[in-house]
Amino acid sequence: MPHRGQSSAVARSNGLK
Repeated sequence: MPHRGQSSAVARSNGLK
């Protein structure tokens, strides 16, 4: 999983899972 640093843009990608 990505770090909290890029949780903003990655949150959308991870949200799908």
